Amino acid sequence: MKPLTEKDPAAIGHHTLLARIGAGGMGLVYLGRSPANRLVAIKVIRSDLAAEPGYRRRFAREAELARHVSGHFGAAVVDAEPDAAQPWLATEYVAGPSLSEAVKEHGPLPEHSLYALALGLAEALRAIHAAGLVHRGLKPGNVLLAADGPRVIDFGLARTTESGGPTRTGEIIGTPGFMSPEQTYGHMVSYPSDVFALGGVLYYAATGRDPFGDGPTPAVLYRIATADIDMAGVPESLHEVIEHCTAKDPVRRPTPDDLIDRFEPAGYGTAWPPEQARDGVESMERRGREFADGTAGPMRRRRWPLAAAAAGTAVVVAAGTLTAVRLLPGEGAADAGTAADTGAAASSQAAGPEVPDSPTTDLTAEDFAEPAFVLTDPGGRDITELAFNPEGDRLSVGGPDLYQAWRMEDRLPAGDNVLPEGDGAESIAYAPDADRLIGALGLSDGRVRLTPVEGDAWTAQLHGGGVPVSDVEFSPSGDRLATAGMNGNLAVWNTESEEMEMVTDFFAQPGASGAGFWMQISWHPDGDRIAAVGGAAPAVFEPETGESVFVLEASQRVWDVRFSPDGDSIATSGQGHSVKLWNAHTGEEYGELTGHTGPVHDIAYSADGGLLAGVGVVEPEDPEVRELIGPSFDPTLRLWDVAGQEEITVLESPDGAAPTAVAFSPDGSLLAAAYDNSTVQVWELA
Repeated sequence: MKPLTEKDPAAIGHHTLLARIGAGGMGLVYLGRSPANRLVAIKVIRSDLAAEPGYRRRFAREAELARHVSGHFGAAVVDAEPDAAQPWLATEYVAGPSLSEAVKEHGPLPEHSLYALALGLAEALRAIHAAGLVHRGLKPGNVLLAADGPRVIDFGLARTTESGGPTRTGEIIGTPGFMSPEQTYGHMVSYPSDVFALGGVLYYAATGRDPFGDGPTPAVLYRIATADIDMAGVPESLHEVIEHCTAKDPVRRPTPDDLIDRFEPAGYGTAWPPEQARDGVESMERRGREFADGTAGPMRRRRWPLAAAAAGTAVVVAAGTLTAVRLLPGEGAADAGTAADTGAAASSQAAGPEVPDSPTTDLTAEDFAEPAFVLTDPGGRDITELAFNPEGDRLSVGGPDLYQAWRMEDRLPAGDNVLPEGDGAESIAYAPDADRLIGALGLSDGRVRLTPVEGDAWTAQLHGGGVPVSDVEFSPSGDRLATAGMNGNLAVWNTESEEMEMVTDFFAQPGASGAGFWMQISWHPDGDRIAAVGGAAPAVFEPETGESVFVLEASQRVWDVRFSPDGDSIATSGQGHSVKLWNAHTGEEYGELTGHTGPVHDIAYSADGGLLAGVGVVEPEDPEVRELIGPSFDPTLRLWDVAGQEEITVLESPDGAAPTAVAFSPDGSLLAAAYDNSTVQVWELA
């Protein structure tokens, strides 16, 4: 939860805005105060969704249906305006962490709390189904653990049973790990589909594991359709319930009333709220009160705001099929705007894109007139990769036939990190906290070479043989390593267990054309999102599930992506002759860094985010490649002031050589640029 910005409206409808809760796939979410002095969560729908044919009609109809979802275990809709410039919907504000957050941070729920959870979910489904709705998106992230019981939220995928016919061919609606078999086949879904998801959510709460495992989405969907759930770790008293709920045949599943009869005798007692949720409930209740009475102070930037709509507030949003499709990987960017309301006229006006704050820089072109020193590979090999260690006192360089590390103190090669001859480094990453690992190299044959603090370096076959590992990036905490292969596989590995936690096929997304392009990845500073590019559609993924959060609506091929150090912006570069700047919370494009007259293939933020460097593409020798990415080329290295979106300078190249890579040191003191004459120029910034 964050304070309002100057671009946020003071009110929406008759509700006074107090704070910004976050952003989701369909829009921005605010904390507000109703005329009756109740705290409410207000979701403002994106302008592009509102412009879709038939959207307002579906929104109005299903929001009205959602108003009739009664019962203590849902979230009451208190107001809505589907005819506003940007439609909005207000629900009661519910303070409490999501089941997903609570289990990830504190472990599975105790047995008696599981009974209370099952009872609450069954009560919620009974109310939802009584209103003629099928939720279709029940999952741990959509269950809030409030002080008085679990709440089912976010009807972004909901449909009425009247409109609940089969989906379009090949269209799958829902979260893969918690979908029913009929959803995986794209068949008609009805009330039993929600009961199947309830069984999966109960299993997750009991074990901390997804009911049908992880891995590529097709593999998970296959297991949903064919495999039984592994009951290891589930209390024996819940085996039969979960097995019946997750029966492949919808007819064999119990109804919500059956589940209520089963769990109602256990009641709540002292089983709720579970210990795993109490701190989160108290914190969010306190924060809501502080914003309501005006005493809220600054707060540490919380986890990715896009998750806040599910993790910290009850937002019931009823939307039709088109909206549901856009929540799936690759189906459009999160282009969330804001709504302005005059209050007196109670009419919403669309605001422009929000421009995140960026630090200013005092550096000028004179500061980059001459490099402090130049490094040269004695073998005359191509240098295409650069990476500083966390301390900034060592610079690693790599290329198709090269890996070498240089000490910045004496500017001499270090002899302890030399690869065997023929093993080139396609990508380089240093671990941010070298307690166990120093760094990782992505090799051209699909292996990743890991260098531990103690012992010899070793390699692991992380991608298919012969498929280059085009990028490797450690999470900010260093406990996970993300790798990208030229085959489009994006994987996340646990650096302690050395096991793969997630893999997804980037090129399988609608709009992610460009298989064969060099994939690049970037972690969000909070470690809970990964941005990836490799074609025309940069996407932001959840590292735990591989699900696409949103896709940036780039009009041309994009080859590099970087989160800003504060996590508020995303920079992309590619076939367009500029660097695009995007709001990382809404997915909106808000700026452009210009000056190049050809494609830009490599970009880097300075440590404080005030500077951004971009490398122009050298004209390829292959005529087919030239035709594909040309026709003009500008192999220069440019620096921009991000806050002012102004060019600072074009850096001088040694002997007319073309730049190939750029990197800033993490401590902000150095800038390094590699060139196609086997040299690296280094500038001192502090």
